[in-house]
Amino acid sequence: GFLGSSYTVLKKMTLYMRLFRACSTSTTLTQIHGHLIVTGLYMDPLASTKLIESYAQMGPFESSRLVFDHFQNPDSFMWGVIVKCHVWNGFFQESISLYHRMIYKSAQISSFIYPSVLRACSAIGDFAFGQKVHGRIIKSGFVSDFVTDTSLLNMYGEMGRLDSARKVF
Repeated sequence: GFLGSSYTVLKKMTLYMRLFRACSTSTTLTQIHGHLIVTGLYMDPLASTKLIESYAQMGPFESSRLVFDHFQNPDSFMWGVIVKCHVWNGFFQESISLYHRMIYKSAQISSFIYPSVLRACSAIGDFAFGQKVHGRIIKSGFVSDFVTDTSLLNMYGEMGRLDSARKVF
């Protein structure tokens, strides 16, 4: 039944998480990716999200984006990971474009995405967009989130906007 198949998927995912942790080369990662496709587990958001993150860390980075682009309905965590991975790799404008795409698609937003988007704003020096993101954080009710607040302080501080940082503090 359904419970049995869910248990089987969970059991397989536990095994794959160990494989991802042990993976140290892009060749091994490609083999895991192939196996996920053959077994159908690539359709699981957790497996695809881990694959996205692993490609971003080990390369090729383009594979990270391809996995994301081929996933039918990314959840908020997957969106957050792909944005974070773009920031890790210095693709700040692209991470902001992904954030815009996420909003356009009316995807559910979690507080997890904001630190990466704010980092991208400060990296490219886009104060106006950083303020817009701050406004969305307030509207979304994530103002009391410690990590998000710290990211706001960092963004304003890196841009030399101490008056705005003081207000956040």
